[in-house]
Amino acid sequence: MSQALLNKQQSSRWPLGVIILSSGVVCVVIIVLTYISFKLADPKVLPITKIVVSPLNTKFINLEAENLVEIVEETLTDRGFFHINVRAVQTEMLRQPWVSKAIVKRSWRDKLIIQIREQRPVARWGEKELLNEKGEVFSPDFLGKAKTLVRLTGPVGTQQIMLEHYKVMSARLEVFGLGVSEVLLTDRRAWTLYTDDGKALVMGRDDILNRLQRFLIGYPKELAARWSEVNKVDLRYSNGLAVLNKKIL
Repeated sequence: MSQALLNKQQSSRWPLGVIILSSGVVCVVIIVLTYISFKLADPKVLPITKIVVSPLNTKFINLEAENLVEIVEETLTDRGFFHINVRAVQTEMLRQPWVSKAIVKRSWRDKLIIQIREQRPVARWGEKELLNEKGEVFSPDFLGKAKTLVRLTGPVGTQQIMLEHYKVMSARLEVFGLGVSEVLLTDRRAWTLYTDDGKALVMGRDDILNRLQRFLIGYPKELAARWSEVNKVDLRYSNGLAVLNKKIL
């Protein structure tokens, strides 16, 4: 081996002092990172001290932010910023009947932000449950302002078709100043509609929308003037209807 090549190899080697210094720096870095990781694992370090609950898109109607904050407080078992179980908080929020959607996120350095979309009921389902705009059933502890909504009563699993039919029938009746207080569907799939002034429209099982339309054609001509006397209208006839008046004592 030539002397020039030997000198080149020797010059390319790191000095012993540099190697020792570099090793020391690496050890220090490892120790510091280990210490930081250990400290961050302590839930007392960077604890969540603020919980902010706000509505998505609109204000709360049947929910109160303060009550939801209390529920979150009871849910938290580890308040450390890096260790708080965001998924558990979201799950607990979605367990609340009036909550439709929950977004949970951390905000540096001590804040938990929760955005809630409240259920928007469009009808009552039976005695104690409610339907949202998708026809999904939810069961709140209280009905709140939903007590005034139309009531739909029918067999399990029929809530969506009932809601769809109610929307159509309600829109048609509204043109004539008639509102709907209840729609009843029996186990035999027979429909009865009650107006908001207590009149029953018995429509039977088949062709109910056409039967309702037949009623609306005759209503302004024959029934509107004496509507206060009417108790029930039977629309189950193929070419007409039968009117049962209130009994006068």
